[in-house]
Amino acid sequence: MDTASGLREARAKLLGFDHIAPLTPQQYAKPFPDDSDQTNLDNWEMFEQNHPHKFAEMYQMWCRPVD
Repeated sequence: MDTASGLREARAKLLGFDHIAPLTPQQYAKPFPDDSDQTNLDNWEMFEQNHPHKFAEMYQMWCRPVD
């Protein structure tokens, strides 16, 4: 199960990431300027496919239950 499906099943939403490479948010913003909160997991999946080494190190995802 991918992360987006897991969060939907858990009825949670992504708030953001911690501990990702410093330039990753700026690199993500170029192809996805409409995702200003940078919380669209479908976009992140595409980004990771194009940058497979960006998530090679540990990172944290912050999530919360959907209202």
